[in-house]
Amino acid sequence: MTGSKISVLILRLWRKNFKGGGPMEMILVDSQGDRIHATVDSDLASKYDAKLREGLAVTIESFKVTPYVGDYRTNPHPFKISFFRTTDVLKCEKFPSVVPEKYIADFTRINTSVMDKAIMIDVVGQIVDVQPLTEIISKGKNLSKLDFYFVDELSTKLLCTFWGDYAKAFWKFISQHKDTQVVCLIRFVAVKEYRSSWHVTNSYDATQYFYNSDIPTIKRFNTMLPPDSLSLTINNSAPPTVPLYQEFFELNKKKSIYDIVYSNERGAAELAQEIAHDDQAILPLAIKQLVGQTMLFKDSTLINIDGDSMELKIDSVVPLDLKRSP
Repeated sequence: MTGSKISVLILRLWRKNFKGGGPMEMILVDSQGDRIHATVDSDLASKYDAKLREGLAVTIESFKVTPYVGDYRTNPHPFKISFFRTTDVLKCEKFPSVVPEKYIADFTRINTSVMDKAIMIDVVGQIVDVQPLTEIISKGKNLSKLDFYFVDELSTKLLCTFWGDYAKAFWKFISQHKDTQVVCLIRFVAVKEYRSSWHVTNSYDATQYFYNSDIPTIKRFNTMLPPDSLSLTINNSAPPTVPLYQEFFELNKKKSIYDIVYSNERGAAELAQEIAHDDQAILPLAIKQLVGQTMLFKDSTLINIDGDSMELKIDSVVPLDLKRSP
């Protein structure tokens, strides 16, 4: 689609590679609160550098719309805006000062892994517990890490992890506001799983945060806090360290290769009972006939490796006897 025209607010803007110039990446929002990603290629970035600024409302004319794909996307819209050399950008004088917040996620949905992990989300809550700022080694370099906990209006907790410059800047602010109430809105965070627990973490470029500001979302959240809501607590104790030998040979239970391979194995009977708990009629006859059997699925490697498709193509299925010899 070309020849289009849209009036939007530049909610977020960054460059992917400062040293080499790199493309300009933007998250745009319209007057209804709907977001779309936009990209200006590296060879055009200098042309639009003075016209595009975070927080500026603009009217964009004559652009193309292309599919928006990737492991982590800033919004669920399936398309993004790409600039031509002839794309025109004009300042928009009549854009509303406040737009609806449509992307704030529910803490319970995050903690129960309901969210789409490929889509970045927004979160808002009161910060109640901050762990010490730590340094870890990543790819041979020091990397700052900061863990802290939110609570929502129902006191549901959510863990957030900040990395790099985000961690250092956030720690500096938090250190100056301990023993106070801090409400924070964070936009464009990724949903991650670690050791069977879910949390959110910053993107190294896109994430944006505001604390104790006049943003309507934060002001509205403040009105929902109970009078006896918790103050911010900073945990200054360093995390315990365990020698490598003790961790591997004394604390952790030793497992055989068999135990590891089949640690997540669940029988067909167990799965059938779970799936058909409310209505057993939903199970097809072919599935019912597998109850009580153990099967080995051999995948067609060459087909499955080819391309980005996540579809698993089965080459053959044979019964497998898993009885262990003494």
